[in-house]
Amino acid sequence: MLDREELEWCHTNGVPLGYDPVQIGWVPLSVEEDILSRAPDAAATPVLPDEGLSLRPWRTDEAGVLRGLLDDPEVWRHLPEDYPDPLTDEVAAELVAISLLEHHHEVRAVEVDGEVVGQVRLLFDGHGADRSGAEISYWLGRAHWGRGIGTKLVRHATETAFARHASLERLTARVHPDNSASAAVLAKAGYAHGPRSDGWVWFQRRRT
Repeated sequence: MLDREELEWCHTNGVPLGYDPVQIGWVPLSVEEDILSRAPDAAATPVLPDEGLSLRPWRTDEAGVLRGLLDDPEVWRHLPEDYPDPLTDEVAAELVAISLLEHHHEVRAVEVDGEVVGQVRLLFDGHGADRSGAEISYWLGRAHWGRGIGTKLVRHATETAFARHASLERLTARVHPDNSASAAVLAKAGYAHGPRSDGWVWFQRRRT
């Protein structure tokens, strides 16, 4: 979701905006051609895929794939946003477009053996060059629960984040108090309980 400064920049530069019912705010709908080729921080180290698991940007023709995975109230049960019932093709297409705008976040589709199974997102604390901290969030389609994918995903996404962004010092994650499975996944990936308390269970991992 755009803040006031970003909204003013979009208006000044003629960037078309749309209302995102998931983030509950205004977001750009245009996708710059150079977004997917944006270079990581200097001194970044490549991270190899983990046993058939890989992360990549969503493709613009995958709105149906995203909808098929995400249009499920059980997937949303422990997410911080409300389930957008119904999740229409139009909304799914907008979410894909939003995911490709990497001004303040990085969103990646999660592939296992060539099949998209979910998503992982880094939401940076600052804007522009300030990428010292970020919140990591993730979800999997219900058909892919219970297969051990979550643990591999969080480990791989965490190592990739620290490798791609030399300035990144800490990652945080929030977990619904009833979501013990996600809490266990984060613990296995080296996250410890963080200091924040706002109704969510917060975890944190610092660069080692």
